[in-house]
Amino acid sequence: MEVHPPKMTLARVAQQCGDEDGIRTHACRAWVRITQEKIKDIKNSPQPTEVSSLRTFLGMINYYQQFIPNLASKLNPLYQLLKKDAVFQWSVQCEKAFQELKEEICGDKVPFHADLPVTLATDASPTGFGGVLSHIMPDKTERPIAFASRSLTKAEKGYSQLDKEAAALIWGLKKFFQYCYGRKITLIIDNQPLARILHPEKTTPATTAIRLVHYANFLAGFDYNIKLRKTTEHANANYFSRLNKDTTGTEKDTLTDDDAFYLNQISEMPVTLHEIREGTMKDPDLQKLYLEIQSGRTDPKKLHEFSLQNNCIFYGIRIVISKALQNRILEELHTAHTGMVKMKALARSYVWWKNIDSDIERMVKECKDCCLMQKNPVKVPVHIWEYPKEPWSRIHIDYAGPYLNNYFLIVVDAYTKWLEVVPTASITAAATVNILKKIYTTFGLPITQVSDNGRQFQSQEMLQFLTEDGIQAKFTAPFHPSSNGQAERYVQTFKNKLKAMANEKGSLQDKIQKFLMTYRKTPNNATGLSPAEMMFKRLYRTRIDLVKREDTERESKNENLEINKEFKTGDRVQIRMYDNNKWKFGDIINRCGKLHYEIEVDGKIHHRHVDQIIKTYCMSDNQYPPDTCQFNPMQPRETVQVTAARKESTPIQRVPEETIHIIPSPGPINKPASPAREQKELQQEQEPTLPTVVPTEPTNTNMYLPSPIAVRRPQRIRKVPDRLNL
Repeated sequence: MEVHPPKMTLARVAQQCGDEDGIRTHACRAWVRITQEKIKDIKNSPQPTEVSSLRTFLGMINYYQQFIPNLASKLNPLYQLLKKDAVFQWSVQCEKAFQELKEEICGDKVPFHADLPVTLATDASPTGFGGVLSHIMPDKTERPIAFASRSLTKAEKGYSQLDKEAAALIWGLKKFFQYCYGRKITLIIDNQPLARILHPEKTTPATTAIRLVHYANFLAGFDYNIKLRKTTEHANANYFSRLNKDTTGTEKDTLTDDDAFYLNQISEMPVTLHEIREGTMKDPDLQKLYLEIQSGRTDPKKLHEFSLQNNCIFYGIRIVISKALQNRILEELHTAHTGMVKMKALARSYVWWKNIDSDIERMVKECKDCCLMQKNPVKVPVHIWEYPKEPWSRIHIDYAGPYLNNYFLIVVDAYTKWLEVVPTASITAAATVNILKKIYTTFGLPITQVSDNGRQFQSQEMLQFLTEDGIQAKFTAPFHPSSNGQAERYVQTFKNKLKAMANEKGSLQDKIQKFLMTYRKTPNNATGLSPAEMMFKRLYRTRIDLVKREDTERESKNENLEINKEFKTGDRVQIRMYDNNKWKFGDIINRCGKLHYEIEVDGKIHHRHVDQIIKTYCMSDNQYPPDTCQFNPMQPRETVQVTAARKESTPIQRVPEETIHIIPSPGPINKPASPAREQKELQQEQEPTLPTVVPTEPTNTNMYLPSPIAVRRPQRIRKVPDRLNL
């Protein structure tokens, strides 16, 4: 059909098209009539030979009933053949009505206008394709312009019904390309899944068969929309799809690009095309699916996923394999012992069957060689130990080392994060138990002890020790140190700090003590407090606390303490001694606090409590037994010589320290000698008749005055002691 401008003359049309085309024109301005070639399909249509073909013809005629006058009288002979129990016999009246109706369809009442909307209705049957090109008139009626039909090739007869419908649509567009390209056109079909797949405003599903994907790409070059029509209302295109035509010499059974692609997929398979075809025919499930795909009666939602090619079923671009051949395909996919993911990726390019992913997973899991070469499983989220309710209820222990010829037992409290590090040369069960006994003696017995599977921790001696003390033992999985991460973390921390102090001075024990003191003082990130504060509920004092001193002294309960016995500097007293002499005489030289004094006795300074001092009026010198000068190494040194500074601050004149010595006497009593005493004795020897000289040294005369002797009574006030509030 040729379309010309409205003002083009008849001579111009005949010059361009030629008289041999049989063009019949009309004097109307914009109308151009269709050629004989466009209507020859309906003119040469054969007469119906059975009731079904007659019904198809009558459906097409009734579609255009509004354009045919006296249609009921003309159809009467044909309707007689459709009556019940009527014998189908084609009479002269039937032939006459048949020819008249074809002439009415192909008559002069079928025009074409360039400005009117155009529709293309296509349909496919098991034997052929049919298409009708029509106009939508201003009164919304549909008037035919051209008809076309052709039989299916041998390859096309193996298509699924969905593929046949799509192929009929593409064939119709190619047939009437000059009327459809470059303008808005409406495509009318009666297949709902196809309308959804080829919809211009929707994306093509990912699992669509490759043939439908190619058809969608072809339709992308047209400006079209798709209209879905019921099958009962699609009689015009349905009739032409069922015309049996001889296609000899016109339609060749050549392979399309889609057919060549599918055959290439089959040729690359480890099984032959003949084996796949036989397996499909023998498999009852695939045979049922084959018939449903061919007839189009399968699930409309999945109809577009399947297609037929050479009596084989394709799922998208993948060929469907029967159960008899599935094991061979799996063995081929698993030739190089590839994993699940790669096997699935390879299978998705070639083969498909129901539950193919599950079969691939099962085969890989059952392969012994693959199981032996598996990697470690994916780590689960870290399981955090339950936080204890009180200190020292759960401890974690482990050994660190060897380092510097020593092992180190690490003990960590899970509640306070208190750390104990004990160096040891032996890591036997006996040595470990002894270390734990010392630690448990200090802090008490824990409820739970967590350790790894070391022999010393699982020995019978260790288990007996824990059982007797009521301690629950928990062991981590072998070669899984993260289960005892509390101890493992501190093992690493201790080793790093010890290595960092390698070049510092000091013994190993000094370095461990420095590390422990600093660690216990430092606040822990998990608790917000230092381990020492968590453990002892008080401030852990270290050398760093010397920087910050308290501004105010703590309130003392002894501020208001009443003391009923006090001494002054220079008082003559006798003090309690703890050698052969029970009491000795001396003078108070200094007061130390409220209850302590320093007393000078024979040139030596003694420190005594007020309870060890008695005021005396005796001015005699001290007498020493014969064994006083003997050295006793077990006796504690409780006297201090008078220092130069002490002598200067003391108001009483004292003998210099370097001149103090002891002069032994033949008598039973020895006493220390002094220069003043020697001089006095010498004068007495020279002047025996002189009276005894009263000493004038004491400056305090009141201390020598006699006083009445009072009865001594205990002055100590006994109070209830302040017990610790536990």
